[in-house]
Amino acid sequence: MNKKKLLIITEQPSLLKDIQNIQNSAFNFVKKYYLETHRFYHTTKHIKSMCFELNKFDTLLSNKFIIYLAIMFHDVVYNPKDKDENNVINSSIIFFKWYEENKIYIETTFSCISQDIDKCLLKDIIYNLILSTIGHTPNSFFMKNQFSKQLKFILIDLVNMFLDLDLMILAADKIEYQKYAKNILKEYSHYEKNILLNGRLKFLQNLLKKKTIFLKFYNLNNKAINNIKREIKIINLEILKNNMLL
Repeated sequence: MNKKKLLIITEQPSLLKDIQNIQNSAFNFVKKYYLETHRFYHTTKHIKSMCFELNKFDTLLSNKFIIYLAIMFHDVVYNPKDKDENNVINSSIIFFKWYEENKIYIETTFSCISQDIDKCLLKDIIYNLILSTIGHTPNSFFMKNQFSKQLKFILIDLVNMFLDLDLMILAADKIEYQKYAKNILKEYSHYEKNILLNGRLKFLQNLLKKKTIFLKFYNLNNKAINNIKREIKIINLEILKNNMLL
């Protein structure tokens, strides 16, 4: 089987077909957005990579179902000239519309695989997973008082896993990380070089200020920190070189 395959595995053939149909519908819907020519990192490769990593983890099928849909839509709107917050909000709106058009099929399928999460919560959970990429921290939805302790635990684990998957590239090997860093700079190449480099520098420095970069997979922190520090050194040299040429 292709390791990059997006589809979640289940032993129930009829249910597998329904899950595959929903996943294919989501991917086919978002694909055109991720193929936009101004994207170099936030492409189909990014969401496929997240799905590939997701399928490595030993977690409930219902959790994978939720996270898969959040992955598909979290960067569906990506305009480097706009604020990150606006991109995320617009992405969540597009998800909302797609979900409403497929609601009955999605929720009927989900109810067959979920024991702990009611189907009525599904849309809001995915919607808020996407919104949590603003600042990459779980938003207030996941701490609602009306949720039981067990449900809160499940939801916090979900959002932590999803946010970590989105940042998994930070802990990639050196060559893959360098490709990522270059592609991010390409996406913001409309900025003057010093503004671009200083903006990237600020982003990386803010990552290092976090108590932990990864909220669930703590073992990846050190590798990510080393990659970030290496990139910071490269950027500082580039800024110095650029200033000397001015």
